[in-house]
Amino acid sequence: MRKAFIVSPNTDARHYLDPEFGGGRHDYRRDAAIGDRFVKGATLDGYFGLHYEAPIDFVRAAPTEMIISSHRQLEFDFGFGLIGGFGLTSRSFKNLYRKLESTGNQFIDIEYTIDKRGKEFDKKYCLMNVTRVLNAVDIDRSNVELRETQMPMGGIMKSMRVNRPFHVVLRRDIVGSFHLWHGSIEDLYKVFVSEELKELIEQNGLKKLDYTEVDVI
Repeated sequence: MRKAFIVSPNTDARHYLDPEFGGGRHDYRRDAAIGDRFVKGATLDGYFGLHYEAPIDFVRAAPTEMIISSHRQLEFDFGFGLIGGFGLTSRSFKNLYRKLESTGNQFIDIEYTIDKRGKEFDKKYCLMNVTRVLNAVDIDRSNVELRETQMPMGGIMKSMRVNRPFHVVLRRDIVGSFHLWHGSIEDLYKVFVSEELKELIEQNGLKKLDYTEVDVI
């Protein structure tokens, strides 16, 4: 892999999905260990926000309906999920990705796609939880700035900002043969895809992502 791409739904509101969700049990919560944290009253949103795979009882509480505002939105394959950010894809995308990686990351199928009057459509979608988290930015080769922020409750939060001109290099030894991952909170906190997955998306006419190319060395 020589290149990878930062991806997000197209910034034009006419070209991405930002639907409502219904059904399921949005109020479902229980105490749970999420990674190395013990969370009182954990929710499905919490697993997505921390990039850990949700256990089956949380998956069963997921929305069963995706409610679109207009039929035109069915043209699009990407959008915003439960907690905002890139977290919604068509099942077509999931199937393409699974051709490259049979395991890794979590997709939760949404059973129904309907409009506000309850009319059902054949095109189906899923929530995407990118659980593969990497610190792949090569700091010495990239035009980035590391920041430390003192948190109100104590501790320091580390983050990364890209300077201008934009130049980001990822480490090949960390990216390896992965095709879909998320940068950690201390890295570039973005969704990344491989060049091969990008080609599959474009060859199959899936709409509509914005891409920012980065080098992999």
